[in-house]
Amino acid sequence: MMKSCATCRWASCRNYGKDLDPCMNYITSLEEERRIRIEEFADKDTKSCDGDYNIGLRRIRKVGYNECKGEKEVKYYCLCNNL
Repeated sequence: MMKSCATCRWASCRNYGKDLDPCMNYITSLEEERRIRIEEFADKDTKSCDGDYNIGLRRIRKVGYNECKGEKEVKYYCLCNNL
């Protein structure tokens, strides 16, 4: 995701909410931090005996969390790993 002032969490910044070029003071949104954490975890994770778990893991690895976050297997994977 592009680091733009429109997606920054630093509310006291004078450019907060504006659509400007990236700055050095950018603070990642909570949703973006969650996506990064889930994708990093999935890259390090291994398969299990649970079919739904493996489908969720495979989808996150293949297309990324943002593209498949509404699917039940992906939700199940995140619940199992407390993400």
